[in-house]
Order: sequence, then structure tokens, then C-alpha cells
Amino acid sequence: MCEGDVPRDNVVIIDTNMPMQPLRRPITADSALMNPNSRILALKAQLPGTTQDHLQIFNIEAKAKIKSHQMPEQVVFWKWITPKMLGLVTQTSVHHWSIEAEVVDVVMLLMVNMTAINNGGDDGNSSMMEAR
Repeated sequence: MCEGDVPRDNVVIIDTNMPMQPLRRPITADSALMNPNSRILALKAQLPGTTQDHLQIFNIEAKAKIKSHQMPEQVVFWKWITPKMLGLVTQTSVHHWSIEAEVVDVVMLLMVNMTAINNGGDDGNSSMMEAR
């Protein structure tokens, strides 16, 4: 879908099983990640005038916010590493954010001047980081 087709303050979710029925939500976000196994949506938006990101997780079917968190610095890379956990990479650290836990766990501190290209983990929640 072209950017001109979607108003700036909307997120459009296209289910590949029902591509002709896109779901539009009036949400302002810099990026959105759909959970790989369920209708859970993670949103990231930079707080105006800061380098901090605000993260939110929503259950689309229940139309309810599951949780939110304000990161102390900008998230430069993120992805679902399990169906219940997001991996978050900042310039200085890697975090795990479970949709079930109350806090964002710091997994490791990074060396400076790295470019994150992938963050994955196994079901034991150990973290693996690919970097350049």
C-alpha cells in the first residue's frame, strides 16, 4: 500500500488470509509489529522533543491495551523473538519485554558503534545478537 493511500495517523493491518479486508486503526506510531502467532500489535513512537520511545502492546481482538512502557532512549531495532516477548535494541543495550511481565529486562549492554541487524532467542529466553 502506498503511503499516500493511508492517512498519516493510521495503522493498516493486512491479514494475509484476508487481504481484501484491511483493518485500519486511528493510531499514530513510527512503527508497528504484528505478533507472529496472535492478533497482538506492538507500537513504537518517539516522544516529541526527546530521544525516548514510547512502546505499547494492544490486543486487537479485545480492543484493549495490554501494556505500555517508556524507554529511556531510542529503540533502534526491535522484533518479536517469541510469541510472548519483544527484543528491543538501543544504542547501548538489549532488552527483553514480555507481554506477561511487568518490567522490561536488560539482557546485555552493547559495545558502542554497532549496527543491529537481527536479535533472536530460544524458548529459554537467552539472547542472541547479530551485529555489524
